[in-house]
Amino acid sequence: MEVQLNIDRFSNDAVQVYGVSCDPIPTLKAWGAHEGLRLPLLSDFWPHGDVARDYGVFHEESGMAVRGTFLVSPEMKIDWSLVHGPGQQRDIGTLHDAVKHLI
Repeated sequence: MEVQLNIDRFSNDAVQVYGVSCDPIPTLKAWGAHEGLRLPLLSDFWPHGDVARDYGVFHEESGMAVRGTFLVSPEMKIDWSLVHGPGQQRDIGTLHDAVKHLI
């Protein structure tokens, strides 16, 4: 939620923020509307968790992705990442610092 609360500090000509979840699209739409999210939400529902697995954040035992934050270049190269377990908060200051280097 920290990213959503600071969305204007992240989105610019060099950065586009997306939320990715293993939930189905109707669930994401309802959740996004309920939370008033201003960022695009992408579904990794089927095949379930394939993108999360590719990024190394799928938790097989629970069937969900852990919290991962990635800065991906236009060439699809991961330039920076921060991964936390379920329920752990991300350090928003660390993300701010990483984004500053893109501008």
